[in-house]
Amino acid sequence: MADRSGSLVQVDHERNDLLVDSRLIAEQPGTPRHKNVVELVEDHQSDFEEFGQVRFETALGDRQQGGGNPERFVLLNEYQAVLLFTYMRNTATVRAFKVRLVKELERLRKRLNRAERERASLEWQQARDSGKLVRRSETDVVKAFVDYAAEQGSRNAPMYYQSLTKATYKALFLLEHATRWKGVRDLLDGPQLTLVATAEQVVQQALRDGMARRMPYKEIYQLAVERLSAMAGLLPPKTPPALAALPAA
Repeated sequence: MADRSGSLVQVDHERNDLLVDSRLIAEQPGTPRHKNVVELVEDHQSDFEEFGQVRFETALGDRQQGGGNPERFVLLNEYQAVLLFTYMRNTATVRAFKVRLVKELERLRKRLNRAERERASLEWQQARDSGKLVRRSETDVVKAFVDYAAEQGSRNAPMYYQSLTKATYKALFLLEHATRWKGVRDLLDGPQLTLVATAEQVVQQALRDGMARRMPYKEIYQLAVERLSAMAGLLPPKTPPALAALPAA
């Protein structure tokens, strides 16, 4: 059933999309009958599909006693709805409807975009905070590994802090020099931050496993690198644009 609440536009929050019901369009003064609206979309379907999949739906028609014949209608996204207008006659009543609909599409799109930005910001902050906790935990494990390497005679054991971080960025993003710049993680999006945190957990576990088995420190480092590479091998190699823009020196 078309929305008769007064709103011309449905909001699909799951897809972050705005939809206009063809039945509602046909209810407006001066617009074609619903059958003709659907036929118009069918006749020019390839044009409408330039702006996304055309969503044909079927629902029972309205009858007081219940039931009714199935009715085929179409849900148009905001661009498809605007395209449909170009195929309609420009009478005064149709123009008034177009103005009203475009204003409502603009208002709801701004609201959706604002909500999307707020949601993305919250998700990013959560990923950033979670990543900081993982990073602190990894730093503690690396400290234990540095002491372990020093006990085995390593003269440059403190360098493993940077070496393991560089290995992480190289494995995930094909990038080593990012460690030279402060605030690099602020350039990553939420999923990328989560990916880095997962990789750091992989490094932690490799160091723990190696020290528990009393392996030589160089072999432990190699074990961590190999596990990073194995993890990265499951992912498509891609450098985030924000990191690729960093100078190499």
